[in-house]
Amino acid sequence: MQLIQEIVFWYQARIKKSYLDKNLAKLENRDFTIISSNCWGGILYRDLGMSYQTPFVNMFIHAPCFIKMVSNLKDYLNLELVTTSKSKYLPGIETKYPIGLLGDVEIHFIHYFNNDMVINRWNERKARINFDKIILVLSERDLCTPEHVYAFDKLPFKNKLCFTVNAYPSCQSVIRLNSLSLFKEVFPADQIAGITYVKKDIIDYLNHANS
Repeated sequence: MQLIQEIVFWYQARIKKSYLDKNLAKLENRDFTIISSNCWGGILYRDLGMSYQTPFVNMFIHAPCFIKMVSNLKDYLNLELVTTSKSKYLPGIETKYPIGLLGDVEIHFIHYFNNDMVINRWNERKARINFDKIILVLSERDLCTPEHVYAFDKLPFKNKLCFTVNAYPSCQSVIRLNSLSLFKEVFPADQIAGITYVKKDIIDYLNHANS
């Protein structure tokens, strides 16, 4: 499994560089906010050379929490973020990284080790959210079930992307990653970013992302 992931990472890095070399200069829309269930959004902002216009950076959210949050997005984002080291998904375990809580929604800040930094970065980046150009992104991993994919697809947001390993013919937001169809879930964001850019033609998609 690790060897396969390394090969996929190498492949996606090559096609990502090629895609961005050819298309980055075409990017016109630079005021969008990505709310992603994992690091995909943060990776995209970095690859585009943009500042983070979202607080959802260097983290992941289990699918049940993500669907709950984006189903009532503004109310959850109006809550104060507090931190803990205990998760309902990891009973009896204290994490080595901060977990942010927006009410009953957990945000796992896996690339941070300091609670104050998490809260400061969160508040700083939350102020940059453009609610008129929200792009929601879900990956079929982290306890994501078909029910979560269907619920995501029905959300009243125009701009939605759902990366999956399984086929969902009735879901307009789904981008199936056929190269991963033999696996149970989508690989981590840093291992598939380039594949998703090419699959969706992400620059063109961003240029046409409207409220």
